[in-house]
Amino acid sequence: MQAIVTAAALEAVYRSQRTPNLTRMQFAETLTIKVGRKHYAVASLAEASALYCAARDKCGFGASRVPNAPIFEGSRQIAYVSYNGRVWAGKEWQPDATPLFDNRLAAEA
Repeated sequence: MQAIVTAAALEAVYRSQRTPNLTRMQFAETLTIKVGRKHYAVASLAEASALYCAARDKCGFGASRVPNAPIFEGSRQIAYVSYNGRVWAGKEWQPDATPLFDNRLAAEA
């Protein structure tokens, strides 16, 4: 259920900007964020973080109800966005990991 709610929130955020139905060729060449069963094209890790945070805020749920969102380059997962909006390398958090993108630093700039 939690992925469905988050997917609906992301759908609303992306509706005017992105098309979730990527063709196979587009998918192979595109950076995407996955929520539920859909992949959404993003131009950068910063955009993936911003869109995830917008959807998270729109649904209004806490960390226990909003799953991380994996980021893919083609068909390979390269990172994920955690609840706090930071982007981390790989598939799951590692001790002493440094974010690939830290939205706190971007907000200060």
